[in-house]
Amino acid sequence: MKLFTKILFFIFLFLTVQLFATGNVSVKASIDRDTATLGERLTYTITVNGLANISAPKVPKVEGLTFSFPIVYQSISIVNGKSVSKSSFQYGVTASNIAEYEIPSFNFRLKGRDHHIPPIKFKVIKNIQRSAREDTVKSNPKKIIQAPLVFVENMVDKRVVYPNEPISMTFKFFRRVNLGSQPKYSPAETRGFLRLDDDENKEFLAERDDQKYYVISQKSILYPATSGIKIISPAIIQAAIAEPSGNNDFWSSGFFAKYKKVTLETKKIQIKVKSLPQGAPQGFTGAVAKDLRMKVKLNPTRGFKQGEPITIEVNLHGEGNIHALLAPELSDFVNFKQYDTVDNIGDGKNFRFILVPKIAGRLHLPALKFSYFDYGKKKYITLTKKLDLIQVRKAEQSATNTAIEKSEFKVLAEDIRFIKEEAKLKYQKDYFKFYLIFPLGIYIFFILLKLFNHFFLHKQDDINRLKSLGIALKKLKKTQVFDVLQVYLKSKLLIQENAISLSQVKAMVPGNIYNEIEVTWNELEYFRFSSHKLTEDERRNIAMDLERKLKKWDSIL
Repeated sequence: MKLFTKILFFIFLFLTVQLFATGNVSVKASIDRDTATLGERLTYTITVNGLANISAPKVPKVEGLTFSFPIVYQSISIVNGKSVSKSSFQYGVTASNIAEYEIPSFNFRLKGRDHHIPPIKFKVIKNIQRSAREDTVKSNPKKIIQAPLVFVENMVDKRVVYPNEPISMTFKFFRRVNLGSQPKYSPAETRGFLRLDDDENKEFLAERDDQKYYVISQKSILYPATSGIKIISPAIIQAAIAEPSGNNDFWSSGFFAKYKKVTLETKKIQIKVKSLPQGAPQGFTGAVAKDLRMKVKLNPTRGFKQGEPITIEVNLHGEGNIHALLAPELSDFVNFKQYDTVDNIGDGKNFRFILVPKIAGRLHLPALKFSYFDYGKKKYITLTKKLDLIQVRKAEQSATNTAIEKSEFKVLAEDIRFIKEEAKLKYQKDYFKFYLIFPLGIYIFFILLKLFNHFFLHKQDDINRLKSLGIALKKLKKTQVFDVLQVYLKSKLLIQENAISLSQVKAMVPGNIYNEIEVTWNELEYFRFSSHKLTEDERRNIAMDLERKLKKWDSIL
């Protein structure tokens, strides 16, 4: 019976952890536009908020639509002291005909729970007018080749600021070719700044030098902490891109062009942070903002009584780092007892002053004063709010007694209670014994778990490597030809990422083997996305050739 109770307890604990682990997960889908011309590429995005390091969802097949491999973005941010994970999967979508399409709804299973992804509709129309790109090709064919295929930029809206004055920084990644793998992004370092990144990246089409680019943009707000010269380091992206051959759009696609590695780097940015000017008013605490306003509210607004609290609610709102603002200053006052000030973030910065009248009669509430430097007007401003006289009624006897401070009491005597010496702790109950043994059981459980990790899971990598060939051959029997190579390499080389690239393989295998893998990889990619449909005999020959190569590589790797 005791063993059964323990088993139920651990099952309950496991289910509770799973419930909280997936309780805040949300999934949504979107497409970058609802109308496109024939031949244009759309971007279908599935975003999972609350989880990271998850596999890409399998999008249902739609007749007339081709989906590329997803580009995976993983991010973890800190919001209100809690870590928030987000995964985005971006699929390139191309249509073969002019029609109205619908990507149907489907369920995406995460951590044992199904999440519903709603349908997405869009239409593909005929391109009646010639595009600017076609005009450019005819008028100046060399311009298309000279225009950059990909580039990045990092821009700020101002370079001379005061401490705590906000700077808007926008990073953009431009591309007009397909990517061979997920790009590696190293954001710019912003030492000496408080940095707030926008949770959502923007994706859109833009034109530069008569070229259409697909753009991913991320915006951040920077607040310099101190004066001096600050440097924002370059942001770096490493990617494998498809290099077009000539001016033929068909041969410019990523499946036929050669992939090359590129490293894109933005320029470093210098920010001059000026010191605040002289002549700060008395009581200035370093606040910097723009067009700051102060609202004050009393609670209650009437019927004040001696010994009962009065709350002064203050709201400061405007532009700038509002979160860093300190509480306004209360002028000197008497006949009130003040309690600790409470602050919170809402529509601006909110403060609550709690005062308790000590006496009855007409009393002056203290005035409120707040000084700050307005970076828009470039001068110090002091906000002042004078409160009216209030009439405080005398408290009743019971109320007066409650308002007396503890310091006014004196201890005159204390009762003495004798403890029976023969009293003993009763631990004969079974549940009491369980509470004594339970911590020891938890300790033993974690010791066994650690031993299990050391003696079994430590060998799991070797086990996965041994199983890699068997898993790949099993997939071949199920005619999953095009996924086999990537599944085998991920298991054999112990690659944990969702997406695998040739650059990762090249760094981990000998050069002669890598050359064979690269050729096989490109052949499979060609057959996967070629308009030519393979016959059963052709598919069988590809599978037999791949099985022979896998056995050869497995004996060497």
